[in-house]
This record gives sequence, C-alpha cells and structure tokens, in this order.
Amino acid sequence: METLFAAVWNMSLTASLMILAVVLIRLALRRAPRLFAYAL
Repeated sequence: METLFAAVWNMSLTASLMILAVVLIRLALRRAPRLFAYAL
C-alpha cells in the first residue's frame, strides 16, 4: 500500500511540474506565431 501511494505521489508531482512548464512556455510564446502556441 505504501509503495502504491509513493508511486501515485511521484506521478502527480511529475504531472504538476509538466503542467507548470507548459504554462510558462505558453506565456513565453505569447508573442510568437500562433502555430507554436497551439502546439502546446
């Protein structure tokens, strides 16, 4: 049970970091062509 909780915690932490990275990249690409912003 403890290993399952650790695995779920690790995956959710990784997912939240990826979401944060995508949001920051989208903010940085706000002035870039729309194609790059839509790709993310």
